[in-house]
Amino acid sequence: MKILKVLLVGGGTGGHLYPLLSTARKINQLKQGQVKFLFIGPVNKYSKQILEKNGIKTKAIFAAKWRRYFSVLNFLEILFFPLGLLQSLFQVLLFMPDVVFSKGGYGSVPALIAARVYFIPILIHESDAIAGKANQIMSKIADKVAISFEGARESFSLKKVFFTGNPVRTNIRSGSFEKARRIFKLTNQKPVILIMGGSQGAELINERMARLAKVLLKHFQIIHQTGMGKREKVRSILARQGIKMNRSDYHTIEFMSDELIHAYQAADIIISRAGAITISEIAAVGKPSILVPLGSGANKHQLYNAYSVGKLGAAVVLEEHNFTREIILRNIREILTNPMLKQNMIKKVQKFYYPQAAEKLAFALLYLAQEVDDVEGMGLFE
Repeated sequence: MKILKVLLVGGGTGGHLYPLLSTARKINQLKQGQVKFLFIGPVNKYSKQILEKNGIKTKAIFAAKWRRYFSVLNFLEILFFPLGLLQSLFQVLLFMPDVVFSKGGYGSVPALIAARVYFIPILIHESDAIAGKANQIMSKIADKVAISFEGARESFSLKKVFFTGNPVRTNIRSGSFEKARRIFKLTNQKPVILIMGGSQGAELINERMARLAKVLLKHFQIIHQTGMGKREKVRSILARQGIKMNRSDYHTIEFMSDELIHAYQAADIIISRAGAITISEIAAVGKPSILVPLGSGANKHQLYNAYSVGKLGAAVVLEEHNFTREIILRNIREILTNPMLKQNMIKKVQKFYYPQAAEKLAFALLYLAQEVDDVEGMGLFE
């Protein structure tokens, strides 16, 4: 059997990595292991560790991030672009993939241009409800564009776009409360609030939830993912209230990898940013949530993501200016003391879980690589 070569590109955040990994696993399964993967893009310690743990080699390149506000860094980082393009041209030539799968972000641009120079077929996946600028631009040279929210369809050529939903980690629904109890030292006495701000953390969520600790701990246990380097600030806020972190039903962790599936299972309610992949994971595990979209994100992606879910009653959306003590406590109380409301939110949010997403993306990539001839039965490219 021929070895298939697949190039993976993206920004390198958790929101990019896990859909790449889920799709890569599905391709590997379909090809019975006869696949080689390479990731090209910005690589940090976290992303390199996750990718290589899953058998995917990485090649770091320079990437120029363009900010939508005045910054001297825009003029400095633009110098990175030609360097990143040269690196990509060399690495793509060396690997010579059969197909490219891109999750978007500024880090994907050099590798996608290099792939087009060598006439390699490209599939772009857009996770958000509103298309990112890099994906909009690069879609001009892509062969196909997969979307996860119908609202993103209008941003791309109708000849190229098709719907898959967001792929999530394959073991997302296999969490165990018993394992969560051991990891986070939980009891069966009080409901659990899971607080997340993404892999980078969210200062607003961290600070406001930590300041509510004394009130919340009377009725709840808390698992709080603070983000890398943000744990000490939370510890300081808790200490001022006389609360010892990890000893008073307030359990913190900087970043969750394998632990997250168990935290999801234990949670009675989730308070989180509104990244597209996080929403898809909440949908997969079927949990009520309060979403706090990032107010300063490019094109307000998280705001569109959150309201795509919130308008159907699948989550409560609190914009940053409404994320106040009184409103937070009222919404937590209302969701967890109203069984009908809670069950309705669970039922509606599950509509945003697409268990076939990774399989559809895998078949689309195999089709572009001329590994399969017919994908009509998968409902692709419609």
